[in-house]
Amino acid sequence: MIFSPRHRLSVFVLLLGSFLGSQALAAGIPARPRGAPTGTQFAQRLAQMSWSQREAAILAELASGNVPSFLRHPVPVKLAGGSSLVIVNVMPDYLAIGSDQDFLRVPMTPMTAQRIADAYGYMLPTQKIVDETYKQASVKLTPKPLPSGPQQTGAEYFVKHNGIIGRQYAMHGGALVAGHKKDIVLTNRLVKRPGQVAIYGWHRPNGKAIQPLSLVHGSTYADYSHGVRLVSSIAIVDGKPMPLADVLSSRRLAGCASYEGRLFAMRQPRTPGGAPAKVMMASHDVKSKSKSKSVAKGKAKILPSAKHVKNVRLAKYDDGAKSKAKAKAKATEAKTKTKPKVAAKAAAANRGSRKIKRI
Repeated sequence: MIFSPRHRLSVFVLLLGSFLGSQALAAGIPARPRGAPTGTQFAQRLAQMSWSQREAAILAELASGNVPSFLRHPVPVKLAGGSSLVIVNVMPDYLAIGSDQDFLRVPMTPMTAQRIADAYGYMLPTQKIVDETYKQASVKLTPKPLPSGPQQTGAEYFVKHNGIIGRQYAMHGGALVAGHKKDIVLTNRLVKRPGQVAIYGWHRPNGKAIQPLSLVHGSTYADYSHGVRLVSSIAIVDGKPMPLADVLSSRRLAGCASYEGRLFAMRQPRTPGGAPAKVMMASHDVKSKSKSKSVAKGKAKILPSAKHVKNVRLAKYDDGAKSKAKAKAKATEAKTKTKPKVAAKAAAANRGSRKIKRI
């Protein structure tokens, strides 16, 4: 078979994009700790947790690197627009906790999803990236909705739906899988509605999404149908690496990766950080001296191993609040300095008025 120069270039660009994305994504995720809970073990803990404890536990496990190995090897997705070819690298499946043999796909709030994206150095997808991921997926699963109700936000439904997906696609070999979850996405509509979660997807076999782009739920909402598929922050544009954020902010290139053109909401609003997130790591009986040294240097906080999930709390890093506090302190200090001067002037004026009265 004879390949044209243009075809050979296209294949080369695709392979380059896959290699760069795979190397970067694998480097951004910590190695899975020894003694980390499997999906089944983590699911048992979830059942006993409140909403806030659940989010903290999910954040801690993912930040510690407790994910299946196949999530460390992204798959290239081609995005065409105009005369340019953009390639993004996406996780082959949704974020999950556990080992390759026993893992649980975990729904989470958009703030938790964003903090994990920050920690790994990646981004959440756009609506167009979700569509193209489904089109190019080698494994397309049929959506399996469960009866709606209050139970759909509970851990029992999380586990039940994950089991249904597992029966549809039992042996995960790292292939690109789609159709089994709705995605948490980025959209310009978040600029005006920052307190909401944007969800989209869950494609039927005919290619149409069950869930149109929606911001009906608040940002603290997460149910069994939600999933988080991260995208490498480095795209390949016409054979050259380029930050995906630059692609999405470019008038010329944004249409390749976004139906809305230029994107002004590059991350979930009201989420602390922007650089890699400073999160509390889960403890898994770490005994090595090298790891304890890294903890001492501040690379990670290891919590007590006994009942560690219950003790995990979201680390609060609100630079805005700190700057406001500093500004308030300076203003107070300035007022205290001016008070003696004002008092002295008032006293002098008072003495002058007394002299006038005496005269």
